Amino acid sequence: MANSQSRIVNQRLYFCRLHLQWLDQQLQLQMLPKALLEQSLAESALFHLQMAYRAYLLEIAEAYNLKPDSIKSVEQLMACIGEQQLRSAEAYEIEQLAQQAESWLSSMLQVYAQLDEDSVSLPQQGYQQANMINISPVQAVGSCELSAELVHNCHQQLTALIENQRLRLQEW
Repeated sequence: MANSQSRIVNQRLYFCRLHLQWLDQQLQLQMLPKALLEQSLAESALFHLQMAYRAYLLEIAEAYNLKPDSIKSVEQLMACIGEQQLRSAEAYEIEQLAQQAESWLSSMLQVYAQLDEDSVSLPQQGYQQANMINISPVQAVGSCELSAELVHNCHQQLTALIENQRLRLQEW
């Protein structure tokens, strides 16, 4: 399934891995609070993971010769596939994972959506000094918590899903 999106997917997964490695190094150094590191670096890694996911949806669409303008969700991909009266085992598998409340994909999408929707303002007391010594992490609101473990797990699971689906498509 080599197409123009596969390079983007691979690059985003690589960027996510780099951010996760950096996060792990910073957590080991213990120079900054874990909550601050997770909010900063895990958010960055999650962003790259989300972009890899979206690019992979476009990769699937391209593999089925669909020419969508923009697909940002598996629901949009399924609609495009349905319009062409096609079936995609890859898209169906992803749709099932996204709909399962306890799945890694569902968790990833929920946390990303929460971060995207939150218009959290930074606390004033921690940012009054020019040297930023008194940095306070902003607590995320809602039921989804961003953590290094969550992003690590999602990265591993998404990478494995993409590799498995690509292998299956090559067999055809």
